[in-house]
Amino acid sequence: MQSLAWHSLSFDTWVFALLVSGYALAVTFRFNDAATGAVLLIVAFLCIALYVRARRNLVRLGLVYLAVAGIAVAPMVVGITMRRSTGPNQFAHDGMIQTEEAAKFFVAGKNPYVENYLNTPLADWWLPSPVAVVNPAVYHLVYLPFAFVFPVPFLVLAQSTLGWFDLRLIFLPLFLVTLVLLPRFTASPAKQRALVLLFALNPLFVPFLAEGRNDAVVLFWLVLSVALLQARHPVASAAAMACACATKQIAWFALPFYALYFLKVYVCTGAPDWRTVLRRALLPFTAFLILFAALVFPFFLWDSNAFVEDVFRYPVGLSEHPYPIRSLGFGGFALALGWIASDTAAFPFERLQLLFGIPVLIGLLRFLCDRISISRLWICCGILTFVISFFARVFNDNYLGYLLNLALLGVIADDA
Repeated sequence: MQSLAWHSLSFDTWVFALLVSGYALAVTFRFNDAATGAVLLIVAFLCIALYVRARRNLVRLGLVYLAVAGIAVAPMVVGITMRRSTGPNQFAHDGMIQTEEAAKFFVAGKNPYVENYLNTPLADWWLPSPVAVVNPAVYHLVYLPFAFVFPVPFLVLAQSTLGWFDLRLIFLPLFLVTLVLLPRFTASPAKQRALVLLFALNPLFVPFLAEGRNDAVVLFWLVLSVALLQARHPVASAAAMACACATKQIAWFALPFYALYFLKVYVCTGAPDWRTVLRRALLPFTAFLILFAALVFPFFLWDSNAFVEDVFRYPVGLSEHPYPIRSLGFGGFALALGWIASDTAAFPFERLQLLFGIPVLIGLLRFLCDRISISRLWICCGILTFVISFFARVFNDNYLGYLLNLALLGVIADDA
């Protein structure tokens, strides 16, 4: 038998081998079951051996998606099943539970930003804290309107046919479509497979995907928007970007770089005069504004004070029930060092965000302008999002997975 030249294996092969074997070992140690571990390791070894020996791209892609199904998709399915057999406040993240309840309020004709969530499953969700506290999310909905408007038709359909609904029934197909779109960003089959593997099996992303955090939704709209722009469908791309920005505030930090890429590549390239530039920019720009306004502005008009309180004052700690400081960045260090009295105290994080964020934004725009590419677009999105998040009141653990996926897109996408 021909011996394997391990030093000559492709990058995607190493990625596949390390991720598959790593997850098999992690599950073994997690459950401390030697028999299960032995079976998983044997299956992992066989899959790795088949991947190494495979010569056809289709076979390797099949193994990639098989690994994704077993490692990323299966835990989501288990979470949905366990929640169905226990209760609506179990095996789900509180943000997912609140989004479902907000959609139900909206269907019932109630304003999700006015209503409290004391009589919903969210009130019984466990809040990790050294002392017994009330989850402030029962008083405030921090997400933007499209986060709960988009699931409404699926909620109505599922409740009328199945009698129950789980938001992960939407998250899962969006996640899978994202994986189908990722190969568009590089021409190399090996890099395409590596990108799908690293993105889908990101260890800082998979656990939060399983419990229903909505990072996968934001990434779907961002990836779809950039893929559509790359395919020269500017109006559809602008609409997808509007959906991202109307879902979660974290998507806003991609907007400056998306706009620069759009202007330089689609609008200005080959334009003979300023009239052509205006004509190319007008329809996509209008589509973005109209769609974003249509998704967000009605809720502002419905009750502007409640909307501003939940979406803006609450996350910066200026509401009656402030968002507690939960930060892996500056906020966590400041709290640990005693610079902030308590995790509910007010602190001018937004000033730090402006102080550090504006120079970084200007530098990144110049960096992207020097050589426009999809790769640099993703890198800039990741860096600015990291800086703003680091100096934010809240820098949750799941943000690391989101940022790492942006970085992976930047590093692996073609710089052309």
